[in-house]
Amino acid sequence: MKVIQARQATLDTEVSNIQELLKVVAELRNNWQAVWNEVTTVASNLGIEIKLPPGGSSALRRNISVGKGKKAFK
Repeated sequence: MKVIQARQATLDTEVSNIQELLKVVAELRNNWQAVWNEVTTVASNLGIEIKLPPGGSSALRRNISVGKGKKAFK
C-alpha cells in the first residue's frame, strides 16, 4: 500500500496496470513456442546449451551449461 501512496496512484490506475500486465502474461503464454524458439536460437548462437530437466519445459527449472569447460548455470 505504501508503494501506491508514494506514487500517488489511484486504485483505478493500479487496476488498469494489473489488467495490462495480465494481457502481457497471456500474450507470452500464448506465444510460448515462438519465445522458446527465439531463446534457443540466441543461446545456440552464443554457444550456450540449454538442458531441460526431466519433465521438460513444464518443470522449467533450467539447467544451462555454457560451451566446453566454461561455467555452468543451474
